[in-house]
Amino acid sequence: MVKTRDDTRQRRPTLEATPEALPEPTRKRPLWQTPLASLRPGLVMVGTVVGLILLQPLMPVLGNLTFVGLVFAWYYRGLEAEQQQDLERRAMGWLRQGLRGLRGAKQRRRRS
Repeated sequence: MVKTRDDTRQRRPTLEATPEALPEPTRKRPLWQTPLASLRPGLVMVGTVVGLILLQPLMPVLGNLTFVGLVFAWYYRGLEAEQQQDLERRAMGWLRQGLRGLRGAKQRRRRS
C-alpha cells in the first residue's frame, strides 16, 4: 500500500483536536493566553507615549551632553600622551575633591 501526501496529512492531529487547545474552565491559563493579552501591545504603546511626554525636557540635555562628550573625545584624541596624562591627573583631582566634599557633607549631617 502506497501512502500519498493526503493520507499522511489526514492522520496527523491538528491543533484544534488536541486536548491542550480545548478550553477547560478549571485549568489556569498562562498570562499570555488570557483575554488581557490582547491589551498588552496597546499598553506598551501608551506607556511609551507617556514616557516620551514626561522625559521630553530631558532629551535636549542628553543630546547636548552627548555632543560635548564627542567634542571632548575628538580633542583628547589629538593631544600628545603627556598632555593626555596631565589632563587625566587634573580630572582625577577634581573627582577626588568632589568626593571629599560629598563625604564631608555626609559627616556634617551625621553630627547635626
